Amino acid sequence: MRQKKLTIAFIKEIAEIFEILNYENPKVFLNPSIAILSAIILTFTTSFSVGLLIPLLIMFFSLILSALLRINVRRWIKPVLFILFITIFVSLPLFLAQISGVNISNKNWEDAVYLILRSTAAASIFITIIAHLGWLNLLKGLRNIGIPEEIVSMTGFLIKYTPIFLRDACRMIAAREARLMGKTSYKNIWLTNVSVIGDLLVRSYERGLRLNAALKARSFSSNVVQRHDKLFNLSLYDLFLLFFTIIMVLTALTVKL
Repeated sequence: MRQKKLTIAFIKEIAEIFEILNYENPKVFLNPSIAILSAIILTFTTSFSVGLLIPLLIMFFSLILSALLRINVRRWIKPVLFILFITIFVSLPLFLAQISGVNISNKNWEDAVYLILRSTAAASIFITIIAHLGWLNLLKGLRNIGIPEEIVSMTGFLIKYTPIFLRDACRMIAAREARLMGKTSYKNIWLTNVSVIGDLLVRSYERGLRLNAALKARSFSSNVVQRHDKLFNLSLYDLFLLFFTIIMVLTALTVKL
């Protein structure tokens, strides 16, 4: 039943990563609007950059920013390592093609390295800012920069309820595993996983209806975050983040290293 144990362990790791993001920071140094806007710009700049310079600078800046914002190392490093693992797994065919002499692209090895660096760097800066802001400030920042209310609500529910459904999936897989006697084939394992997906869809629909009814009963609205007029304050952390964002955008537009 090793396949089942690996599946459950993988799902639990994803649930823990979402729980890391589902965090309320009592002391936030960044303005949510500035932080979210900078995170989006830096993520896109890193994802579409050419060469090694931008990803390496972004990763170095993420380490500095996480230290300045006093982010717990475990809360930052675990999601980044997970993204690194997934990216290496996706890039593995390019490495194998380089070893076997198959030309998928002109530079298999370099393309794989660039993909890994860009993905890891983009994830590191985004997770640094999100881990500092916390769940509620993330939603406030998204709303303040003009993101549609439906997307803000879906983002909030995604972060809140994904760990719950993933742990439900682990319990259902364990329950089905207990009913299977002896060695099982891959066919039975896949059939079991498919049945778990169906049950999760039913549970998510039912829980969504109950949650929507509860929100409307309490506030006559399904908004996760209500709008509150507040003075727009800028701290030294915000100015530092804005300055670095502008520098990175200008560097990406002018330098190709």
